[in-house]
Amino acid sequence: MRDAMRARIVLNLLFLAFLTLSCQQSSTPPAAPELNQPPDAPQALRPISGADPVSINTRLAWTGSDPGGETLIYDLYFGAGDNPTLACSALSATEYDPGPLAQNTTYRWRVTARDPLGQTTTGPLWSFTTGEPTVLINGPAMGTWDFDHSPYLVQGDLLVPAGETLTLEAGVEVIFQGWHSLTMMGSLQALGQVGDSVTFTAADQAAGWEGLRFISGSSRLNYGIVEYGRGEPWSYYGTGGGGVYCGYGASVTLEHCSIRYNTAVTGGGVHALVGEAVLRYCEIRDNRAEGYSSFYLEAIGGGALGGHLYDCVIKNNTTDYGGGLAGGVAERCLITANQAEQGGGVGAYSFDSSVLRLDGCTISRNQAAIGGGLYGCLPMRNCIVEGNQGGGLFYSYDDMTDPEEPEWNPVIRHCDFASNEGYDISAHWPSVLPWGLGAIEYENTNGTACDVYGNLFLNPLFVNPEAGDFHLQEWSFCIDAGDPDGPLDPDWTPADMGAFYYPQ
Repeated sequence: MRDAMRARIVLNLLFLAFLTLSCQQSSTPPAAPELNQPPDAPQALRPISGADPVSINTRLAWTGSDPGGETLIYDLYFGAGDNPTLACSALSATEYDPGPLAQNTTYRWRVTARDPLGQTTTGPLWSFTTGEPTVLINGPAMGTWDFDHSPYLVQGDLLVPAGETLTLEAGVEVIFQGWHSLTMMGSLQALGQVGDSVTFTAADQAAGWEGLRFISGSSRLNYGIVEYGRGEPWSYYGTGGGGVYCGYGASVTLEHCSIRYNTAVTGGGVHALVGEAVLRYCEIRDNRAEGYSSFYLEAIGGGALGGHLYDCVIKNNTTDYGGGLAGGVAERCLITANQAEQGGGVGAYSFDSSVLRLDGCTISRNQAAIGGGLYGCLPMRNCIVEGNQGGGLFYSYDDMTDPEEPEWNPVIRHCDFASNEGYDISAHWPSVLPWGLGAIEYENTNGTACDVYGNLFLNPLFVNPEAGDFHLQEWSFCIDAGDPDGPLDPDWTPADMGAFYYPQ
């Protein structure tokens, strides 16, 4: 009995202790919820308030932040009056392009920032005044062409003298009012940025302009657009390169540029057969080489003639010989949808192997009467030649003086030829083909059947070539099937075939 009494007392004491502790805890008031704070006031980045003059092609940019780190959206008010009206709402970006503006006009603008809970903050009223385009007549060009005085209207031939430099700021637009050129004996530095290209174009797209002529000096064009250039068939420098001509004494580097809608007899977009031209991450498209001149009896190189091209896209170009490319060196380039009579994608303008070489390129969906993908005699490594109309590679010795010499048999190795209309590889005479080319009697390091040079004749299994996606699917036989003695892919695996490696 006494033990039961003691147990009951202990339980009662424990219960009382629990109640006391619960009361103490419940007496502590809960923490007040943190209140949402409105966004910080937006600040103008470009143009600064009160700027004068400002380019009629200016873009508005601002900064915005939130004390709680929340994602903001913006309403933009813009106009030429004292009270700007709503131009765009719920913007996620912190910039806006109002389109071409009127000259000599004062504009006002402001931005309202809004957070996810509906809190808003409106920035101050800003203003700027546009100026007039800069008109340039014949003569020397040097110094700096800044964005605030853009566009620059060219009404005569311009020359950068030897020893001088012409610098163009990001966003500058140069509009040629007639068939005039910009010639470099000195240096051109056209320094565009992502979203702020430097543009060379024509007021009359049908008539065009004479293009950029690099004769000597060292020049650079970053994030540029060169369009609607027209070569002159009977001019020494004007015959080649509707958009860009690079002469013997010139060195020019183009990166992240679009060269489009240009025309010439040779090198519709770019002529760099004799100069030192390097193109990286460029797009060469919708150019045409046509006609003839006293120097060339046929049109050559619809997109480009010569140059060193790396990681470029060459598409929708046309000519008689070498629709996309003729001459030069191309590495990791996509050559597609080009047309020619011979060599829809590539035509070997010179049969000297130092003049035309392809490494890690994809040549697909091009068209020609002969050699839909390629025409000529050239060394190739790690390339894919697929789905071309008029054949894949037509191996030609037409312009050779002694086809029996072994050095005129450049090796085609570790490439894939597949699904080309009519033939994958052909030649005027089978005997001129390198010995064993196309004879499937070996295996590569992956255990895939190949010829003595490691070439495959299998579907490369692109992701979606009809939509322009030429990346490899994960089960493609082209993965790790490139030259085992060559450079590795960026993921440190053996080289893949084609322009786009498959990351592993």
